[in-house]
Amino acid sequence: MKKIKNIVVLLLALVLISSNIYASKVNTKDDLMNSLDKEIILLKERMTRLEEAKKRVQKDKVDLGDPNLKNQNLRIALVLSGGGAKGAAHVGVLKILEKHKIPIDVVIGTSIGSIVGGMYSVGYTPDEIEQTLLNMPVDSMMREKRDRDKESAAQRFSKANQYPLSVSFGEDLKLSVPMGVLKGSEVYSWLKNIFARSSQIKNFDDLPRRYRAVTTDLQSGEEVVVDSGDMALAAFKSMAIPSFVEPVYDNGKYYVDGGVVNNFPVDVAAKMEGIDLVIAVDITANPTNINENSNMLTVIDQLASYNGNRKTENNKNFSDILITPDVKDHGTVDFTGLEKLVQDGIDAAVEVEPTLAKLSNEKKFNEIYAKADQLKDAGRDIKSVEVTGGKLLTSQAVNSLRPKTEGELLSVKDLDEWSKNIATLDYVERVFYKVEGEKVIFDVQESNNYDLKFGVNYSEARGIGLNTGLAFKSYRAFETEYLVDLGISKYPEITVRTSNAYDIAGIKILGTASIGYDTDPMLLWKSGEKKSTLKTETYFGQLALGTAINNTTIFGIRGKFQNSKIKYEEGDSQFNILEEENTYLRKSTFLLHDSLNAKYYPTKGVNVIAEGYNASNDATTDADFTGYITTLDMYYPITKKISLGVFGSAAKISGDDVPINEVPKIGGVRTETSYNMLSFYGLSQMEKYAEETYIYGGELKYNLFGECYFITRYNYGWIRNATNQYEEEEFLNGYGAGIGWNTLLGPMDLVLTNNIEGSSALINFYLGYSF
Repeated sequence: MKKIKNIVVLLLALVLISSNIYASKVNTKDDLMNSLDKEIILLKERMTRLEEAKKRVQKDKVDLGDPNLKNQNLRIALVLSGGGAKGAAHVGVLKILEKHKIPIDVVIGTSIGSIVGGMYSVGYTPDEIEQTLLNMPVDSMMREKRDRDKESAAQRFSKANQYPLSVSFGEDLKLSVPMGVLKGSEVYSWLKNIFARSSQIKNFDDLPRRYRAVTTDLQSGEEVVVDSGDMALAAFKSMAIPSFVEPVYDNGKYYVDGGVVNNFPVDVAAKMEGIDLVIAVDITANPTNINENSNMLTVIDQLASYNGNRKTENNKNFSDILITPDVKDHGTVDFTGLEKLVQDGIDAAVEVEPTLAKLSNEKKFNEIYAKADQLKDAGRDIKSVEVTGGKLLTSQAVNSLRPKTEGELLSVKDLDEWSKNIATLDYVERVFYKVEGEKVIFDVQESNNYDLKFGVNYSEARGIGLNTGLAFKSYRAFETEYLVDLGISKYPEITVRTSNAYDIAGIKILGTASIGYDTDPMLLWKSGEKKSTLKTETYFGQLALGTAINNTTIFGIRGKFQNSKIKYEEGDSQFNILEEENTYLRKSTFLLHDSLNAKYYPTKGVNVIAEGYNASNDATTDADFTGYITTLDMYYPITKKISLGVFGSAAKISGDDVPINEVPKIGGVRTETSYNMLSFYGLSQMEKYAEETYIYGGELKYNLFGECYFITRYNYGWIRNATNQYEEEEFLNGYGAGIGWNTLLGPMDLVLTNNIEGSSALINFYLGYSF
């Protein structure tokens, strides 16, 4: 996490530095005088505001030494600073305020302070806020995975969607580098749900406790205090960390975290009319100390923090009661140990508890909660939609994605579901929404037409490789995807593919066409030792046509005309007798079903791959074979952390002229049916070549964190060997355990298994996707 923070700081610094590059200019004397006049005007305006604030302090502020403050009708402002995960300490302070029934008139917050403060403003109790923070889905917020339950069949089986990394560019060929690591879609959805009860209130002064969120106008660098609109959007604007979360676009402007200009907005409270007293909670980090051990990133971090740190120190002087929980050393993005942070907040508030106790006003306190009890997520009768910000998305498409509900009214949860349905469209990057009367307005950000995609991979057979893909999507009469895929490794490949999706009278038709060249290794083993490697070079053209029975199932036919040359590459030269060349048309029928909750390391759902194929020896082909390959995987969650998986696979091939590259290959810890490879714990990758095989087994998966799992697996199989290195028929037992982790570069497997053909255990390592 510290590395991520440093990268973010570096990116921010580069943005700040680049923003100060101007074109050359010669200033005249009049230009200089005008600039000085503007600065003088700004200073005078600031002095006027400070004088007005001073008068309000003299007029409205109370004396905390007065013993008769209890039950007075005081207007108290609560200010909560930004600080990321440390915001849990705010909850501890709230618990002490609640203990003494202190009525808060207005809550002002920055970043996490705007979230905790917003929840308190709408009537959440401190205990409810604590549980909300403890159950915050941090992992899903950081990963921003597409909801697979909402994907279409075309999206589930798209090759282009397998790439983990990509950059976009438009028709003008200008690269579109993301403005942040995350889009924050999951955060926005989370905020929408927690602020559902106040969704129909537009003026934040109408809340049980008035509310203000501080954000930063990215273009001008000025502080903006949000006092109306959508509470979820206001809090989102306030916590959009520059370079980490993309700036929030709203009404023609971009907004980022309010901490950039005012992380501790006590001065906002001090300037508000009628405020008698300010309670301020400061959880900001200590300023960085520069010394001989500091590095470049430390210096950049300090440069980027000067303004915020300076204002925080000044603002401490504007509070009447300053509460400073001892959380400075806790990481801003460390969401562990939140219970201790809550206690730190309690401990800090206890230090000023005698003074806080004087502010009790039970009657006014109860009135606030009585008003909060009246808030609820009332349903909305939506009769029309409006789409803003996009060119491709139409109101008709939006209406088709409306969730089915029991009645006519839509709750915030229903609207959020609708928004997520829209976000699953390939060309939609981000969705915000608001309701005006009987109309819902979806503000969308659409993606560029072209994507340059990247992926790395490693396997025992192929070694390390880099895959790059150039994808273009068109959404005119029907959906079309073009993909040029280039694999750079010891075994290079290139494929040009087009995929089309049609909707004809409600029937979804999918078609693909591709041509390409690829090379693949074939490993030959004996008694657990790799003896030789052959290489298959293939030129091919392929057509496929199918129908999407539903969003999880495709049935279709495929024809692949190919020329394959098998050459000896290295190792025992006696295997050069296997060299051959074949040209044939491989025809197949297939069924694909995928209801898994994740493509890799699923914990729920079913996956089925079934293909029957054949090639006939005629005037155009010199191969003759028939076969099938099928796999079944089923996963069941047992607890939140543990899941059970059962699986089975089978394959068979026979014929008068069977190319060796078509023979099913058994071994390794990953199944790749497109390469006729079935996994088997206890065997190295491609250790067995089978004319016929049946495999079944089970696994237990334990979630360590995020998308990282500890997996233990057992498999049992029967094999009729296609080569004479082993007995004609074998029964095999394999087992192993290891780590499966869906990293930013794709899935990574590190697994230790038994060695059926040898004495020492097998170590299996895989990284990335198979393209």
